[in-house]
Amino acid sequence: MAQPAATLTITTGQGEKLITAWPATVNLRVFAGDDFTLGIVISDGEGDPLDLTGATARAHIRETVDADLAFEFAVTVNEPDSLVLLHLQAATSAVLPPTAVYDCEINIDGTVTTLIAGTIITRPEVTR
Repeated sequence: MAQPAATLTITTGQGEKLITAWPATVNLRVFAGDDFTLGIVISDGEGDPLDLTGATARAHIRETVDADLAFEFAVTVNEPDSLVLLHLQAATSAVLPPTAVYDCEINIDGTVTTLIAGTIITRPEVTR
């Protein structure tokens, strides 16, 4: 898998085990036809890695919030590093609409929390 284009660190507050507020807004700019990977590091209020043993995550892309599912990120939870990786393959980014919305949620011990949400702006590729 490709290295993340960026890594976002999310720290929960005051020793909480999960984020309890609105998800972080992270707007993405993707170049059509390119692989895209974003890493999300999750830590506790002290900055220590959060235990993600058994956690699952998913991330959907839709043209609008109310639209049918258009695409999914391939999502990997890397337990030892408290890292959630979102990946779009080149074939998927090549057919993304010019503007879309997405979010990523994690399920830890039956508690579902949305980590990040935002828009995806896709720039058309020239070389194809």
